[in-house]
Amino acid sequence: MGSCSAAADVTESNTTEASEPNVLVPGTLLLHSLSPIADTFLEFNETEVFGMRGRLKVDADIERISLLKFDLSSLANVTRTSEIVGMSLKLFSLTDSPYGGKIDLIDDVCNDWTENYISWNNAPECFFQNYTVPSGEFENNILAYEWNEAVLFPDFDFDTVLPDLITLRVTSTYANGVTYASRENGTAVPQLVVYYTLPVPTASPTSAAPTVFTSKAPTKSPSPSIELPPTEIPTKIPSWSPTEWPTYYPTSTPTRNATSPSSAPTETPKTVIIPASQDAMVRAGEFSDNRYGKDPFIAMQGQKRKAVIEFDLSGVKPSFEYQYYLQFFVTYVASNNARAVTASYITQQDYTWDEETISWNSMGEPTEEEIGWFSIFKNDENKMVEIPIGNLFNSTVSGNRFILTLTNSAIDTGGDKFDFRSTEFSERFDSLSDSPPTLKAVPQLEEEEVEEEEVFTVPQVEEEEVL
Repeated sequence: MGSCSAAADVTESNTTEASEPNVLVPGTLLLHSLSPIADTFLEFNETEVFGMRGRLKVDADIERISLLKFDLSSLANVTRTSEIVGMSLKLFSLTDSPYGGKIDLIDDVCNDWTENYISWNNAPECFFQNYTVPSGEFENNILAYEWNEAVLFPDFDFDTVLPDLITLRVTSTYANGVTYASRENGTAVPQLVVYYTLPVPTASPTSAAPTVFTSKAPTKSPSPSIELPPTEIPTKIPSWSPTEWPTYYPTSTPTRNATSPSSAPTETPKTVIIPASQDAMVRAGEFSDNRYGKDPFIAMQGQKRKAVIEFDLSGVKPSFEYQYYLQFFVTYVASNNARAVTASYITQQDYTWDEETISWNSMGEPTEEEIGWFSIFKNDENKMVEIPIGNLFNSTVSGNRFILTLTNSAIDTGGDKFDFRSTEFSERFDSLSDSPPTLKAVPQLEEEEVEEEEVFTVPQVEEEEVL
């Protein structure tokens, strides 16, 4: 099923916590969005607990089911199930899949569970019961990095007291399953959307409640109608120990040219923050022709994936040496305590690429020079990290274009995986702070030239087409 829509005006009462709207008119359609108070997935015959993962997995091989628990008690204005006009479940997909999954409402005796304890082997039997009437279903052909909305028809007894807690189960009969973001993924938290009306006084029989849903659900909207919990970029950049990144100076660093007083710069250079002009992930093997340049996240895992990030350095002064720092916002870190990432830059002067068309195969094998390596740690999740990448002159890059490549040094175990926001992130999550990969260029000044640092951002200018 596609996304649900209302045929009348909807008042959104709250998206995060319980509070009454300014005016509650009987018969008005109201909307309330709830985040799960617990979510996890269970894997067949597995004792491992996945409640703290940023993922919800649904699959038939290996069998995996996802569970989401919601607290309805925050619907302070709703007391009976007959006042619920409609419901829908919104999940953000992180992978492609031919099928999004079937949704069941679990018996209320099975609501007593915690995400940090429950596994397949200790879960109550009620989690594995089959329901003859499903409560909802996601559509076919799920695409990665999209919001998916399924209309729900929960099996509530008519006109009874609304339960405080409900648990939804998502299952699939497809071996090629789907992965959704869990509530631990701060940028794409699952949402239960509840549409309801307040009771109409019997003395006003003409004020009937409006019709709320069209007979057929339209296709899903490209952007969610919910207000996602904001993700704040920390004001303090994590410090990095020198042992985590060896001091590095490229072997091709030219000798600084002496300048006469007449040719000396008239203005002391400042620290410059340079947003990436384009970025992409490329992937080897069976995915070597796939294009990922428009994805909102760059997913790093093993040596068969590579990040390619380009920066325009025309805003820095070519006669000065700069210390460069790579900055990006980490959205997910897998189970391993640390992963080593090798950083290189492309030295081939005539190399060009486009984020919309680049793939592992089309990237080719341009000449590169290794800069060094750095680590991403588990506690870097949901933080902006800053990594020093050395002292470079502009002459070491291709026509003011600094093209950086990143590769996980470890083998493809899955535990070394981490994701970070790409330049397209703000297009998908316009309610959150924009945080594309950036390059900070700090001029290396003589001691007597050092003054209070002023930071400014170089605006991005579209490159003219060369005929």
